[in-house]
Amino acid sequence: MGIEEYGRDRNHYSARYPQHANHRLVSKTGASKRAIIGGQILLGGVIWMFSFFLPAAVPAIPFTLACGPILNLSPAQVQASRKQPGIYFFPHLPPEVPSAQIRNRIPAHPPAAAGAAYLIGAPENMPAGFEALNVSEGRKSSRAAGQDAPPVLPESQTRFKLQSTFILSNGYRRDDFSWNIAGDLSGNNPNVLSELTWDDLEICWLKLQNQTVGSRLFYLRGHLNYGRILEGDNRDSDFGGDNRTSEFSRSDNEAGDGDVWDASLGVGYPLRLFEDSPLEIAPLIGYSYHQQNLKMRHGRQTLATPGTTPPLGPFPGLNSSYETHWRGPWIGVDLSYRSKELKAFMHRMEVCFSFEYHWADYRGSADWNLRTDLARPQSFKHDADGDGIIVSAGFNIFFNPHWALNLSYDYQDWSTDDGVDKIFFADGTRGATRLNEVNWKSYAIGLGIGYRF
Repeated sequence: MGIEEYGRDRNHYSARYPQHANHRLVSKTGASKRAIIGGQILLGGVIWMFSFFLPAAVPAIPFTLACGPILNLSPAQVQASRKQPGIYFFPHLPPEVPSAQIRNRIPAHPPAAAGAAYLIGAPENMPAGFEALNVSEGRKSSRAAGQDAPPVLPESQTRFKLQSTFILSNGYRRDDFSWNIAGDLSGNNPNVLSELTWDDLEICWLKLQNQTVGSRLFYLRGHLNYGRILEGDNRDSDFGGDNRTSEFSRSDNEAGDGDVWDASLGVGYPLRLFEDSPLEIAPLIGYSYHQQNLKMRHGRQTLATPGTTPPLGPFPGLNSSYETHWRGPWIGVDLSYRSKELKAFMHRMEVCFSFEYHWADYRGSADWNLRTDLARPQSFKHDADGDGIIVSAGFNIFFNPHWALNLSYDYQDWSTDDGVDKIFFADGTRGATRLNEVNWKSYAIGLGIGYRF
């Protein structure tokens, strides 16, 4: 939206203000010919400012907008416009606009009168100023004069903007995962019977993520992530006494295989503390799913009990697996900072932080290939309720309005309450004991490239 010339021909402007002749409009559909360095494109306008000193009977002053409507402003409306935040009054068109937020000005030709003044504002401020002027009165007046003028509304109501950013990134992730069970459903005999841990799982991952904002009406964020486990260690320990005492079996195994999946989608509403704020806050609700396919290979018995466990040393044939599923809703908040356009080697930079709290329905399923007394492919399964947090940070460097370099960091911490370990025996019978807890922590860093539509 811009302000257009009205009144007498544009040559009067050049004669009256020759030092600003190169800033005049060339036509109703033309744009300004020069831009003043600063932040955002300025909308300027010319209004006859002296009318508020005249008696109330003086008719309202018409002026034309580039988008078509003719507004009739009363002296009170003109005076109110000077008080709006982000709209500045100048008795003469200045060579430099003092606000760093305003980059360009588009002067209009002054009316045929003894003097003129200028109201200059950024695009974000002008709609609020028009609302404060009660422009509906001007629209009624112009229609009464036989002019079919479309209504003047704030830009947020007349123009739907959809901004979508896709980022494809690759990186390194490290996971630590563990679970343990008791000897019975009451959590005794002993309170920790068996414990398995997967430590230092080194994962190479690939992530596709998207952020879409629609005219400050909605905020959408989602991602899909796949990772391959390259390295890792597994330990399987069994105990005869409470609190992990009387350990009678321990094997240390390789876990450098398997993969992980993550998917999440959230929707929210973007908020700003004030109109021109570079900070944006978006409260969100969403749903996520996480899966880990963990392996146990190349077994080695490191603590043995004769007659009960394999002897010390390597044992062949270990090819067991444990698969996890975490799914459920979450709530969170995104905080982002977007800089002004820069003149350095980059176009713009952005910093983003996010926090999510998750409720999780946890499911785990095991295939223990060396336990001949257990069924296959499902030897036992775990059910529990849990929760988790995800904290993320991102840094985007835009080299132009579309292409960006992305740096990211993610931290996750998940755990469950006590649940049930359901055991399936090879003869078709079943058993159950208490699942004490499941714990999962993850750290990830990434480097990617983004494109904004």
